[in-house]
Amino acid sequence: NGYTITENTILEFDFQSTAEGEIHGIGFDTDNSIVGSGPNRFQLFGTERNGRQNFNNYDPSQGLKSYQIPVGNFFTGDFNYLTLINDHDVAYPTGESLFDNLKLYEAEVAVTLGDTVATAGVSAYHNQDRNSLISFSEDKSQIEIEGNGWKKLALGNGYTITENTILEFDFQSTAEGEIHGIGFDTDNSIVGSGPNRFQLFGTERNGRQNFNNYDPSQGWQSYQIPVGDFFTGDFNYLTLINDHDVDNPTGESWFRNIKLYEAADETAPTASLTVADVTETGGNTHTFTVTYRDNEAIDLSTLDSSDLHVLGPNGFDAETTFLLVDNNSNGTPRTATYQIESPGGTWDAADNGTYSVVLRSNEVGDINGNFAAGTTLGTFQVDVVDDPLPEDTTPPTASLVATNLTSGGGTTYTFSVTYTDDIAFDVSSLDGNDVRVRGPHDFEVEANFVSVSNSADGTPRTATYQIHAPGSLWDATDNGTYTVTLQPNQANDTSNNFVAGGDLGTFNVNITDLDEVERFGIFEKSFADAGTYSNPYADVTATVTLVQPDGQTLELPLFWDGGDVWKMRFSPDEVGDWSWSISSNDAGLNGQSGTMSVVASDNRGSIQAMEGYPYHFQYEDGTPFYWFGDTNWRAGKNDPSENLDRDAVFHYVDTRASQGFNYIHTNFGGGIQGSGNDGGTHWIGSPGDQINPAYFQEIDTRVEYMNSKGITVGFMLEWAQGWDDYPEADRLRYADYIAARYSGYNVVFIVSGEYNETLNATAYRNIAQELEASDPHDRMISMHATRSVEIFANDPWMSFGDYQQIYTDLHDRILTSRDHDKPVVNSEYAYYLRDSNGDGIVDKPNSATLEEIRHATWDIVMAGGYIVTGWGTTYLGGNRDPGPFNPDDPRNDAWEEDVQFVREFFTDLDWWTLEPNDSLVSGPGTEYALAEPGQQYVAYTRGGNGVNLSLGSVPAATYSVRMFDPRTGVYTNLPDYTGNGTVFLATPDNQDWIFVLEKSSVPASADENLTGDADSNILSGDIGNDTLTGGGGSDRFVYHSPMEGTDTLTDFGADDLIEISAAGFGGGLTAGVALSDEIDSQTGVFVNGSTPIGTSANFLYDRGILSFDVDGTGAQAAVEIASFLGDVALSASQVLVSL
Repeated sequence: NGYTITENTILEFDFQSTAEGEIHGIGFDTDNSIVGSGPNRFQLFGTERNGRQNFNNYDPSQGLKSYQIPVGNFFTGDFNYLTLINDHDVAYPTGESLFDNLKLYEAEVAVTLGDTVATAGVSAYHNQDRNSLISFSEDKSQIEIEGNGWKKLALGNGYTITENTILEFDFQSTAEGEIHGIGFDTDNSIVGSGPNRFQLFGTERNGRQNFNNYDPSQGWQSYQIPVGDFFTGDFNYLTLINDHDVDNPTGESWFRNIKLYEAADETAPTASLTVADVTETGGNTHTFTVTYRDNEAIDLSTLDSSDLHVLGPNGFDAETTFLLVDNNSNGTPRTATYQIESPGGTWDAADNGTYSVVLRSNEVGDINGNFAAGTTLGTFQVDVVDDPLPEDTTPPTASLVATNLTSGGGTTYTFSVTYTDDIAFDVSSLDGNDVRVRGPHDFEVEANFVSVSNSADGTPRTATYQIHAPGSLWDATDNGTYTVTLQPNQANDTSNNFVAGGDLGTFNVNITDLDEVERFGIFEKSFADAGTYSNPYADVTATVTLVQPDGQTLELPLFWDGGDVWKMRFSPDEVGDWSWSISSNDAGLNGQSGTMSVVASDNRGSIQAMEGYPYHFQYEDGTPFYWFGDTNWRAGKNDPSENLDRDAVFHYVDTRASQGFNYIHTNFGGGIQGSGNDGGTHWIGSPGDQINPAYFQEIDTRVEYMNSKGITVGFMLEWAQGWDDYPEADRLRYADYIAARYSGYNVVFIVSGEYNETLNATAYRNIAQELEASDPHDRMISMHATRSVEIFANDPWMSFGDYQQIYTDLHDRILTSRDHDKPVVNSEYAYYLRDSNGDGIVDKPNSATLEEIRHATWDIVMAGGYIVTGWGTTYLGGNRDPGPFNPDDPRNDAWEEDVQFVREFFTDLDWWTLEPNDSLVSGPGTEYALAEPGQQYVAYTRGGNGVNLSLGSVPAATYSVRMFDPRTGVYTNLPDYTGNGTVFLATPDNQDWIFVLEKSSVPASADENLTGDADSNILSGDIGNDTLTGGGGSDRFVYHSPMEGTDTLTDFGADDLIEISAAGFGGGLTAGVALSDEIDSQTGVFVNGSTPIGTSANFLYDRGILSFDVDGTGAQAAVEIASFLGDVALSASQVLVSL
């Protein structure tokens, strides 16, 4: 079929002649005619000259001689024949030619450009000796040049050498010539000493000498040349040099494994500060600039208010506010402007001193992900002189707010004192010595200082104080008037003027003997035992029997609270009069009895499985409960090394409550996190022997606080390692105690963490059954396992499935587990950014990026499951994280924001009516569905360009359609859908998106007949298969969505337009950007025919039918949107893309 000779073509053969004729040679021809001297022929031998003479050097004494002719150096083109010449035009010709081993091939070498292995053609330079020999390894990775030759390797479409470009190769020479080297070129000409060439070896200097260090004794030597350090620019060829300009050149060069690539940028940006001193009073801010420089470009998206903080006198540590940058595109240098606020509102002499501007590490980065190192950039001085003020001699005043106490059962009483001053009250003067309270029966105590309304000096400031009941609880024996007295020389203003001491006011205690408690409130009563016991916890048994208003009875153990104190703690669930009585082996407890009146309230109680919807939760009063959980296994503990104490836990609870969390689980036992709290550790002596009441009194405080913030507490009794520390009798006693003390609160009980690491299933069943039997509130019970709790799924006490440390197939595992009519929770699938060993590498699956933890979370909830999430800085009380316990760590912000959108999304729906039904969805990515067929549908998709949602076998109806962005929590309203078929829901991109369809009405027929007049008209049939007639003029037919049906256009003309909504159709369509005509485009293609082009939106016009295919050649099918009557020649210019 002929051969195309390129500039890389090589002709190889062996030749011998034993009798010389006139012309012996070889060449190429296109036809059957020999003409002239033959520019396409090469003479090898003979008495007459004909053809090219470059290889006319045969010596008969050599016998068989090998030739390698770089044909492409002399001519190129298409040829049909190889010509073999043995010309001897005499009467008795004797000339003889022998040709053997003929080969015709392209000289090519494998060159790695970046990450791609390319084949580079090899050719010679026309202004150099071209009679060298070259050879190649079989895999083309190696080339040898012998003799005298300069070769160039074509670099495809060229290569741009930057300051980061690296050239790697191996080199060997077994015979030294004049110049051995490598370099770059733009054309077919070698000129001068070569600033773009690097010499490696040779007797003559040429090119750059930085790498002229080859030692033949080393054999192969590897080179890595940072080309960008020497020159940059665009080049077409890589030059291989084996120069040996002598009569019989012997120089030899071998090159192999040639690679050309860009070195990763590892240079971090730098920063410099420009700041002035503050020398005048009155201003309330200070502005300065930081200039960032980089070897490539600063990434402006990394600039924000968390870049810097400023340290100053008196513990001043303030965030800066990022204001602006001098150029709004990435580049270098970039100067950012920041601002701080003065410490006390305005700059004054109290602020004088040196202030340091500190750049935080890992905040300001370049476009390659390198971040400027954290460092102090510089300082500025505040040196101002205040205007003299008149001496302040006016003392503050104090006023009391103390309400009367009419309900018993509490342990404390709280009141407040408001301090007012003409300038500012000094809050540091407040403490537990400020106030004393006197009352009946010689009662007199100092009030404990609890908190102040504002921690900064100012006016007014309201201080909260608290006293404890004279006995263990407030009751009728404490009735009377109590006087609150301010002590002299205690509370003062900033000028050291003290509030005058004296009585501030009184409050009355007036408690009736009738115990009244709210429904789902806490009824608590204390009793004293009469015996002397070495271990009351183990020696005394006491059970209270409660009689409900309907006569049914419940039983609850009393719990020991230290000394001779025993308590009953109960949460009644029915309005009306209850009675109770105690039976005990202690005479002081046995026979105690009483009544209580339970009144209606707005309390909701704890949680339980939802009636009629067993895979979901509700409060006891029937209010639906969307389980939204977080993890803090040490919420009952103190750990000074991690800044973990009660205040830190309260702040953590406040933070999670403000973020919408309604469940936190924690281990209140020992085990692997067995540190104590303000009351000590939870056992006195050996584990299991005797509980420490002081420890559990602190736990009471923390559980009550969590409940007060609307949080259900997942109360874990012990880790598996803790249960293993004591025998079964002690385990069952401990379960009784926990039920007695905590089942009245809003809790669920978790028997054990990672139960399968110790004991056996029977041992844990016994504990759970004991817990269930001792709990009259019927709180939910579960088990926290390493992976599955399926072994307990059918046990009556098991209330819900709690999975942990299952990190893959999250969606399918929830679906599989929903076969026991019990809710399913994955409570340990990720801890965001956990780095347990501090090596900078996240070591928990699904936790390293915001995208992967968000995907994992939606995989669970879209299967009808619930989550307990977590953060590395908080889930273990600061343990297993390089820093201390810190719910305010800014690294947590992104997931704290995104996860809230999950709860907001589902609580906007009747989520408990939705059942998983993934068979309703299909598409090219990951798709899930939840549905209440015929009423509401939720379709989730990621990794594609949309999802097909089948509504199932339901009557036609009209549905509102919304698209939810799980990254922002924002809904986009889409056109309504009417029908009962399959809806294609297009996404803006291949990220994760959720669609919500909610039934709004059952439509009459949506089909319409619309006719315009003689003027220009805009017609939109919306939902239904409509018949549209323009009627004259230049008409516009509007389509909002491919879901609207197929319209019939009766009189579409050359001046009419089809208008398409980019938002409603998707597939990359962009408002104002015309469709491509028969050429692939990311912003939409118009095709005359039925075969799509590319994977973006396609409009296919075929024999009067206009169809829309959202992903072109992708998996989604085309949808008909219009049918044209008559012979309509529709074109791309008649399809207008709008918003």
